[in-house]
Amino acid sequence: MILTRTPLRLSFLGGGSDLPLFYTHEEGAAVSVTLNKFVYTSLQPLSEPGLRLAYSKVETVSELGQIEHPIIRAALQNFSVGLQPQGLAGRPGLSLISTADVGYGTGLGGSSSFTVGLVHALKARASRLFAEPMVADATELAMAASRIEIEQLGQPIGRQDHFAAAYGGLSLFRFMPSGEVVVERIKMEPARLQELECSCLLLDTGSSRSASAVLSSYRERLPELRSSIREMKTLALRLKTVLETSHGKNWIDEVGDLLHEGWLKKRDWSPEISSTAIDELYERGRQAGALGGKIVGAGGGGFLMLLVRPELQAQVRLSLSELKVFPIQFSSVGSELLQNSFS
Repeated sequence: MILTRTPLRLSFLGGGSDLPLFYTHEEGAAVSVTLNKFVYTSLQPLSEPGLRLAYSKVETVSELGQIEHPIIRAALQNFSVGLQPQGLAGRPGLSLISTADVGYGTGLGGSSSFTVGLVHALKARASRLFAEPMVADATELAMAASRIEIEQLGQPIGRQDHFAAAYGGLSLFRFMPSGEVVVERIKMEPARLQELECSCLLLDTGSSRSASAVLSSYRERLPELRSSIREMKTLALRLKTVLETSHGKNWIDEVGDLLHEGWLKKRDWSPEISSTAIDELYERGRQAGALGGKIVGAGGGGFLMLLVRPELQAQVRLSLSELKVFPIQFSSVGSELLQNSFS
């Protein structure tokens, strides 16, 4: 069996500047950290021909073109070593199973993590079939996964999630007009990193949404939003500086101020990003002691992230008692190959 484990991510600032419509004209930048929540993808050979796929539903098909799941269909077409592009008759079959610690539509980049993990598994399978060493660095995995979602499938999403999932850890990603993505690790003392982690309070709003639908709602307005997105990019760059160099007991307040400023900007991009209910939850959290926050990911639902000093979290949780707290820890690992045998 081939088994990959790929982390989900928590985005802080810079979303929107990782969209091709922005970074092909000027550099974008975004900051995110990966979590100890993962997407798992396994591949196993079948003795009979055909494909057996299990994710949120189960598919059994005899041709690649019959696959309903668009990402799986595109990925298998790209990495169809040992499979017929059309029919699978007479060929050994393949079982593909994907599970996740968190449901999709929550804003934690699940779709991109799934795509990165799937590409990782398929590359490992190809190397086993050819008895060649596995060569797939993080950049290669992220680029291949983003091409599937953005170029092949035409999803109106950015590239930060693919790179976050492939690399892992706390990073600033620079999206260059040339198409290159520069990864800058954010260096923090362990105690400060733990303080940041302990100050991130993740709350489940109870609603999910499609990132593509939310992003589509303002993609066409991107030319008029360019100035605001540029300011969002600047906030991401300032966040990196604060995390690495700001000293004194109030540095976490600076982080909260940046997150608050970023959320106020982002929610003006489209009515799909927030709602009256979300705005009310956010303001109640702020009044109870939250320094800043945002709806994680594209917006519209999913998780509400609030930055709250640990000593004030009890009163913030009490003020938002209808929301379930989702415990998290930061993770430093990117997509990993946990098992690599295929016969």
